[in-house]
Amino acid sequence: MSENDVSYDDVPCDLMRLLFTKQRPEDLVIAMCVCKSWRAIIRDSSFVYAHLKHCRRTSLTDHNASLIVDGAHNYDAFQFSMQYSEEFTGHRHCRILFDNLYYSVETSCDGLVLLSATGCRQKMLLWNPAIRKFKLVPVSGIRNLPHCRTGFRPVHEQQVLVVGFGCIECNNKYDYKIVQVLYYFSDKAFQHSYVAVYSLWTNSWRRIRATPPCYTNVDVSNAFVNEAVHWRAESSADCWVIMAFDLREEVFREIPLPDHHHDYYSMYWYIAVFEELLSVVLHYQNQEGYDFVEIWVMKEYRVVDSWSKLFVVGPTRFLYPLGYMKSRRVLLESRFEKLVIYYPNHGQRQDVMHPVGLTTYLESLALLDD
Repeated sequence: MSENDVSYDDVPCDLMRLLFTKQRPEDLVIAMCVCKSWRAIIRDSSFVYAHLKHCRRTSLTDHNASLIVDGAHNYDAFQFSMQYSEEFTGHRHCRILFDNLYYSVETSCDGLVLLSATGCRQKMLLWNPAIRKFKLVPVSGIRNLPHCRTGFRPVHEQQVLVVGFGCIECNNKYDYKIVQVLYYFSDKAFQHSYVAVYSLWTNSWRRIRATPPCYTNVDVSNAFVNEAVHWRAESSADCWVIMAFDLREEVFREIPLPDHHHDYYSMYWYIAVFEELLSVVLHYQNQEGYDFVEIWVMKEYRVVDSWSKLFVVGPTRFLYPLGYMKSRRVLLESRFEKLVIYYPNHGQRQDVMHPVGLTTYLESLALLDD
């Protein structure tokens, strides 16, 4: 090498960090193979943290993908399709097989997808599709806890396991957490519950003494906002509410639903996140049998009076709400299992494809430094 030649190692680290922060994760994985200094920069936990913060800031314009579950006609053979554009023109297919078990999507958060084994939700994986890396989550053992402290074991008619997944920021790092709530029923009545929390930092579970204030049978929370996971639930007063679990303080809370002229028991509704705000999607029919979908958002978290109706989809027929896209577009599913994009600003719709299920996904380098 001559005196005028410049090697990759001669480029200032601060400049490379700045340039790398704006690159997609799959390109950074390739860049790690160029030289040792680049590999050290990209694998550093502080860079992984800075890259995720950048991805979060630009999530409404860049680094945003959708994880489509399609081709699952055989329940034991799920196939996932990564969609890289809102026109659904770029994609990558893969199937998840680990330890001779097929895994299906539970939910996702900031670059990690939570998967559970088909037929055995206790076995879980954390998956980063962008860098193609997995991490096996240890079994919580929550189902093996004693049912009571009285020395005998009552016969329980039912167990319901619900799951939440999210992350918190602490000391310039993100800690991903999973919460499992196991409800026990006896004689068709709710008896008690157990709660366990997993931390990626420690790669371990802890049983906590927090008691859920209400009951939910929603398998998984797909609404992570303000460092809390949320489920639709039924309170002790026999009314529908939102049950939240704060991942930082590890406490449960109840959040009232928006006032609505329809009875929540007479329609389908679910919780989502719209532009980083807690959201409720209401699906109901009028007397003529036409379907309507209303989108509500809570503009100030945990402030009941801040519930606001954004827009209404309908009247139409046989549309089921799935989620949101950029530019306030709504994903719907028709009765023919076709994915539909609805444009609320001018009331138009676009038929796209035939998915079985869908969850949003934000690309990141999570698990790279694990």
